[in-house]
Amino acid sequence: MNWRRFWEQYEVSIHSRTNLTDPEKLAYLRQSIKDGPARHVIEGLSGTGYDYAEAIESLQKRYDKPRLLHHAHVKAIVEVPGLKEGSGKELRRLHDVSSQHLRALKAMGYDPSGPFVTSLIEMKLDRTTMFEWQRHTQKVSKVPHYLDILEFIDLRARASETIFREAPKRHNQPTPSKSNTQTRATYVANVDQSCISCGVGKHPLYICKKFRSLSPEQRRDLVRTHHLCYNCLQSGHFMPQCPSEQKCQKCRKSHHTLLHSQFEHDGATKTPARDIQSQTSSAKSNDSSESHNSHLSSPKPGGHNSALLMTCQIAVVAPDGHVTRARALLDCASSTSFVTERMAQRLQLPRQRQRVQVAGIGGNEHTLSSRSMVTITIANLKSAKDYKTSGPQWKIEAVVLPKVATKLPVMPVPFDRNWRHLTGLRLADPEFGDPGHVDILLGVDVFNRVVRQGRRHGPPGSPMAMNTCFGWVLSGTIKNGPQHREVSCVSSVLAGDELLQKFWEVENCDFRYPPYSLEERTVVDHFDASYRRDGEGRYIVPLPMKTEGELQGETRSMAVRRFLSMERSLRSRGKFDEFADVMDEYFREGHAEPVPPGDLTKQENQVFYLPMHAVYKDTSTTSKLRVVFDASAKSSTG
Repeated sequence: MNWRRFWEQYEVSIHSRTNLTDPEKLAYLRQSIKDGPARHVIEGLSGTGYDYAEAIESLQKRYDKPRLLHHAHVKAIVEVPGLKEGSGKELRRLHDVSSQHLRALKAMGYDPSGPFVTSLIEMKLDRTTMFEWQRHTQKVSKVPHYLDILEFIDLRARASETIFREAPKRHNQPTPSKSNTQTRATYVANVDQSCISCGVGKHPLYICKKFRSLSPEQRRDLVRTHHLCYNCLQSGHFMPQCPSEQKCQKCRKSHHTLLHSQFEHDGATKTPARDIQSQTSSAKSNDSSESHNSHLSSPKPGGHNSALLMTCQIAVVAPDGHVTRARALLDCASSTSFVTERMAQRLQLPRQRQRVQVAGIGGNEHTLSSRSMVTITIANLKSAKDYKTSGPQWKIEAVVLPKVATKLPVMPVPFDRNWRHLTGLRLADPEFGDPGHVDILLGVDVFNRVVRQGRRHGPPGSPMAMNTCFGWVLSGTIKNGPQHREVSCVSSVLAGDELLQKFWEVENCDFRYPPYSLEERTVVDHFDASYRRDGEGRYIVPLPMKTEGELQGETRSMAVRRFLSMERSLRSRGKFDEFADVMDEYFREGHAEPVPPGDLTKQENQVFYLPMHAVYKDTSTTSKLRVVFDASAKSSTG
């Protein structure tokens, strides 16, 4: 699907240029497809000029398939979801998807039939939109062209979007979208959960004494119940997608050693330490109260190293000119800056609504509960004792989060007199060794502006010092420090290109459903096919119906008997006309509709008649009479 667009761009920019040699063109070609599935087509070719022509021929033979592309575009038009309630979002999706693939077919030289496509699109309209379309074209005797119905859908979508934007919004509801919405991505790894086996400690499953005391069959049942990976005993993926390269130490197959059927665990001391250490990429601790905060870094088992991150004391200027001291973390791996909710409220910063996405470990994405951004002004503190600024000031945009990172450093780090390379330096954070809260995370946009020339390295096991506008910041791993209890990692990537790539990606990896039962999979498919969302964002889905069940029995006689009894009671009190008005209102508002004549002749077990009764309340100020349907009434079979 992407071949035509790729080849047109590549042919203009590289292939048709005469000032480039074939080996140079081949290098550009490899660079442009290095991360895509097309890289397998040209693997094994050397860098000579003769291989360039072969690479182009191989790519054209692999991807330039007009018949397959035509089938894919037609299938996309046929399978575009129909309208359920005729909202602006549904109309826009139907218009954009249909127009996109129809334009692609026309560009390929396959001009689709206008009347046929018009009828196909009409079948996807909901009742209200279809009624408006028929009224819009009532003076046309022939079948309109598909461009006419697409124009009609576009007009309705624009009208719906305009009304939706101008409608008053509740303060406690998130803003759906804005024209200046920015999609940012970052991840702050912070996993802190109790052991699923003992439920007490916060340690990895593979070192849990209760888990190790179970038989291999019982361990497998526990792993299967909690949907864990059989290879690394972690959640979030299954064994075929496990990134760990470790195998069973007994049979070298893809499962954990503790799940090996011939391995009977007799005690913690009988299992080699290497079997435990090789089955995880997380941090290890001898204490059950250890907190794992990252899947990205892991201290050595039983290690005595402490890590320092680049913290500094800065001045934050409020809009009214008030200066506040804040503790910041310099992170060159973050694509944006962050500020805590506490600091934003303290400075009384004006906020701008934004939609923020967080990319987590393994590429998982989560939408943050806080969707606001602020503009803050930072500067250097004149001294460590006052709240005055000195030097230049920088205005940065920061995303507001409830918490930026854990306390840094994780454990106290005393100053060592052997760190002679730090003598005479003005530290940006004089309290670098005391665990404290981080108020602001400064991303790469600020990092590049505040870093100055100058670095000082000391002996192994001592921190490295880097010169910045705020002073010298310290970072690195320190030996002979207190034992690690926590590992914190903060990193960030911008996911805009990745989101666009996923939108156009066709050759996806094999997707495997979670291990649902047949009945659970039926319910999930029913939800995917029938759910919708109302204007407030709530999900609405019909109840799933069992195709096989016990016979419900006969219910008509009971419903008729109750109705006649209610009718006599209402007529005796002169309330039957009011009851009739309520029922007429149900039909006018669309809450009820007449039973199709074909259903009246069905067998007793195929239909259910709802008994009803009227509730009358004199003190009601809106509707004194209300109709109640008894759906729990028992049939003849109970």
